[in-house]
Amino acid sequence: MADLMLHSLKEYEEIIFSLLDRTAPNSVLEIGSDSGPFTDRLIKYCGEKKIELVTVEPSPSQALAAQAIDSEVYNLYQGLGLIYLLAPGCRSEFTLIDGDHNYFSVYNELKLLDRAWSERSPEGVVLVHHVGWPCARRDSYYEPNGLPSEVVHPHSFDLGATLEVAALGKGGLRGGGAFAMALNEGGPRNGVLTAVEDFLKDQPRYTVRILDAVFGLAAITVRGTESERHVNEVFGPYDNALMRNLERNRLELFLKVVELQDALNAQSAAQPAG
Repeated sequence: MADLMLHSLKEYEEIIFSLLDRTAPNSVLEIGSDSGPFTDRLIKYCGEKKIELVTVEPSPSQALAAQAIDSEVYNLYQGLGLIYLLAPGCRSEFTLIDGDHNYFSVYNELKLLDRAWSERSPEGVVLVHHVGWPCARRDSYYEPNGLPSEVVHPHSFDLGATLEVAALGKGGLRGGGAFAMALNEGGPRNGVLTAVEDFLKDQPRYTVRILDAVFGLAAITVRGTESERHVNEVFGPYDNALMRNLERNRLELFLKVVELQDALNAQSAAQPAG
């Protein structure tokens, strides 16, 4: 079922590589690689451009580990984004955040990136994935026990999210044991978009541009910089009502397929064996 749902940064290749071409960073930081389909493209791009690439991933694939051994530009850090940003810290002008999709992780990753930028004064871009539904206002956790208990909302690995419904329930988009989601949507310190908004309130020198497609992509830059201009040029053609309507339709269709699949599974389970 997951194969039916576009979910990777790979779907944003045209946009991300256009930004990389314009900003020409010396170093790129990727927080979260999943199974690595987009990381493979990043490794190739950075290799051709002679740009350092650092991937931070708690459970990297063997293929990524092998590429890190063989590559002159690619470095792999096995662990959490927050730990990496604390030590050794960030030296990258271009960062992609696509790790643990919850308020605590994203807000503090942004704070640590701001600290690193303030010390080195680079002009850069931070891209944050999953600022759209369902994680915009609802935390998601891969390892909730690895976070401070006081920042983790009540959650479920089995219940799912549906559009326009605040509480999780049976069916809907769910982790199937791979990740948990907060039982309720909304409220303080809940969700990736909430984390981005709170960071901008605390650090008003930054601005954000958001694309409402493939679970939402935010670009954070310092106001008045060339990087902000580049983001506006690249994001502009995609920031419109058509894209938002297509994303809404995509989600509705996927959830309908999940509903039908659940009904078929229930019907099969109810039939007598043999």
